[in-house]
Amino acid sequence: MTTSRRTPPDVGNALKQMATHPAFCLAVFVDEQQYNPLPGMLAWTNSVVVTEDSFSMISEAVSSGRSTGVLISGKRENDKIRRSLKLMSDRGMIFPIRSVADANKFIGWRLLRHPKEELDRLMENLILCIGTEADGGA
Repeated sequence: MTTSRRTPPDVGNALKQMATHPAFCLAVFVDEQQYNPLPGMLAWTNSVVVTEDSFSMISEAVSSGRSTGVLISGKRENDKIRRSLKLMSDRGMIFPIRSVADANKFIGWRLLRHPKEELDRLMENLILCIGTEADGGA
């Protein structure tokens, strides 16, 4: 999980609080970093979920080759960007997420796009999050 330079402070604080949950293995916040953490984070993962308010972040995620889910609130008023997101969705470049059910479908969409790599990555992340018996984990 990360924020952008334009993330409002109240949203950033809420995300920081949410990031203390054990489900989040990696949370890096831009306002606490000297350099942009996004390229490194994209290199570390096979998939990313981005909010619709940052078209540049969506573009970076898509151009990195990562499976990209986009949280769609429906509040986006810029018709040009809305049309671009629809075109990207129609071409399979992004997966729009409008609900919890869509989020669950995104997990399946990722597995269809990169089955072996995604399963390997899930196992690596699981080991990193919970540890192993050898390092004193669960």
